[in-house]
Amino acid sequence: MSREIKYTGNDSDVITKESMSARSLLWKSPKEKFFWISCAKKSEFSFFEIPTKELEELVVKLESKVIGTLPSALLDIYDSIDKSKYILDFEDNWDDEDSPAYQVATLRSAILYIINLSILALDKLDKVIPTPEILHGPDGSIDILWKNEKFRLLINVPENSNESATFYGDNYEENNTIEGKFELKKIYYGIMLSLICL
Repeated sequence: MSREIKYTGNDSDVITKESMSARSLLWKSPKEKFFWISCAKKSEFSFFEIPTKELEELVVKLESKVIGTLPSALLDIYDSIDKSKYILDFEDNWDDEDSPAYQVATLRSAILYIINLSILALDKLDKVIPTPEILHGPDGSIDILWKNEKFRLLINVPENSNESATFYGDNYEENNTIEGKFELKKIYYGIMLSLICL
């Protein structure tokens, strides 16, 4: 467990890793100790020392159940996964057009795909893929979106686990597009390489 400590640093101490939200940071002291900094209100900070073990492995939970882990280098992706849990708050007919509520299994499939893809890129290519947005899609599906000023890639994870996931990407500068279908349990390397080049 993290423990709260009194901050005794100085202005030369540098924040080295942004995480979780605009109101929280991972801070590394000159003595190589790591602290979680949480800002509840403007100019009011709490500091928590984080054991090294907790930095090595980020535990991903869904509905209080552990579904995977991420290395600390993928902290931003962990944050995006955590934010996606809002999707499960939607109830049937949430849009007044008879759209269904979202299933835990669908979100779990989307999260596991992101975990597997990001870990593979880090382990095999020593690259951290850009952080995606995980959004509610049509008909109970989940959208995984990567987007910047040059490129957009959208993966749609269907509610029906027997159906293939679909993807669509476009390069704004070269006016090129890619699209297709694939099985979520298999890594489509074209997608991974496209993300690394973003």
